[in-house]
Amino acid sequence: MRASGLLLAAAVAAAGSAALLWQSRTTPAPERQHEIGRARPESPRPPEPQDEVPLAAPAPEADEPTPTVAAPRVTYARDSVMQRFGGYAMLQREGGPPIEAATGRIDFETVIRGQRDLVRADVLRGRFDVEIPAVAFVDVASATLEGNRVRFPSIPPQYDPDESDVVLVGVPFPESVLRVVDGGQRSALGSVTVRRASGPSAPLDDAGEVVVREASAPVVLPWIETAVPVWLSVSAPGYAATNVLVDPTVAGDREVALWPSASLTVRVTGVGRSRLRTLVLFREESDERTPVAAMLEPEHGDARGVSGALVFEIPGVAALPHRILAKGVDGVGRTVDLAETRVELEPGQQRDVALRIDS
Repeated sequence: MRASGLLLAAAVAAAGSAALLWQSRTTPAPERQHEIGRARPESPRPPEPQDEVPLAAPAPEADEPTPTVAAPRVTYARDSVMQRFGGYAMLQREGGPPIEAATGRIDFETVIRGQRDLVRADVLRGRFDVEIPAVAFVDVASATLEGNRVRFPSIPPQYDPDESDVVLVGVPFPESVLRVVDGGQRSALGSVTVRRASGPSAPLDDAGEVVVREASAPVVLPWIETAVPVWLSVSAPGYAATNVLVDPTVAGDREVALWPSASLTVRVTGVGRSRLRTLVLFREESDERTPVAAMLEPEHGDARGVSGALVFEIPGVAALPHRILAKGVDGVGRTVDLAETRVELEPGQQRDVALRIDS
């Protein structure tokens, strides 16, 4: 066990606010064991610790949303040194004080040298207990208390636990659901991954922070810490990614259509190619033109010069008709269209398209 860490204690105010304090720990003396630094809320008073209950993974209750994380999987090495991680689970609804959660479950994600595993802890009469490796950090993947999906505002990412009790105060948040379907057949998709995105254009890479990993539709989003609506990239194996704008503070249920993926190479030629500033792709779907690869700029490394041409290699494009537009600026700095073309893509296809700018 590490020599130092943090202890989570709770202070419950009558006005309904809650804060958790993390306290440094020292290596416990053998005779103190699990009683070190036990934290108890002042009001209401939790019951005395109960005997540990089996940490089975019960089926969701009827009024709970469909889980978006896989069933808990544990792949710890057989010689891992395990430690107890447990404490109290409180529920704080809007305008009220924290109260003991009678039932619920918390899916913890343990992190060991980059490897992540899910461990589910049942909440019974306000308590939870689970065993985790002593060298693991802990994140909360998802949690449900008394049928409410909750977040824990005061638990830091990759918390470094010890065997002392912690107090987790869960705050309900609005449910945001993405019904991810095949664009042609409208059938629900599996292995859906949702990432943070920088804007409305579908990404050319998968570097964004993962929000949901390999879930089955419908995807119930976890809480996303943000002060403004956020762009999310939604993808599935064999499909082109699509970006959607989501406000985590507002409940919502929307359909997200994904189309099979293709690849596109655009070669811009002609004496006027040096005027090119941006290459924009518009996806033609239901009489709408949605930019899926906007802001491709040669000066930002999105193209390479090859034998008198600027070459844009664009993977992960939806297998649909597209309009390709080259934009530049005129002599007074106004944005102008330099050239355009149209291309139809089939699933899995690799297409080469030429776009010529003569002046």
